[in-house]
Amino acid sequence: MIEAKDITVAFGDRTIFENLSFKALKGEKIAVTGKSGSGKSTLLKTLLGVVPNKKGTILIAEKELNPENAIEIRKKLCYIPQNVIISNEITVEDYIKMPFTFRANREIEFIRDEMLSLFSTFSLEKELLTHDFSSLSGGEKQRVSLVRGFLMKREIFLFDEVTSALDETNTVKIMDYIFNRDDITMLSVSHTSIWIERCSKKIDLEPFRNNGGK
Repeated sequence: MIEAKDITVAFGDRTIFENLSFKALKGEKIAVTGKSGSGKSTLLKTLLGVVPNKKGTILIAEKELNPENAIEIRKKLCYIPQNVIISNEITVEDYIKMPFTFRANREIEFIRDEMLSLFSTFSLEKELLTHDFSSLSGGEKQRVSLVRGFLMKREIFLFDEVTSALDETNTVKIMDYIFNRDDITMLSVSHTSIWIERCSKKIDLEPFRNNGGK
């Protein structure tokens, strides 16, 4: 699903990591590890085509990622950051439905029963749907964002500390859902030990660092 071949990412003359290679096969759950500043979040954004790689090749579903096809390739990806910030007032249900209004996602059907089922799985109250998204706690925002992501039916998920605001009970519920789905390929940044231990593979960025990262 994902293959990186000797990729180097730099901001100006500051190299974040260099000569990084790895493969993520279909269904694999991978943890991206390394000290703070090693480039973990940057790697996810590079796979999205948001941060360009200075050299090397990235293949997503056997297609080489480049500026010309980045938008098309993103249709296979779901990226969820640690903190989701919405500038305007919007209800939780409208926040979830928002991606379905985009032209690029017009072939994806929003199924409300699936949303409600995920709410139940992730211990979210149905009544939250009418609340302003900005009024939710950090943990609620993370779980609602995961609901939205899974409804998009993506093949590859890039998670950046998506359980950082959750207690262990809710973290385990999220993990059970993700790790029991063989159709989901996942690269994740996490400092949660139980999450990292459950991943089938780890990509340690420390050996690839040069002058620090972000």
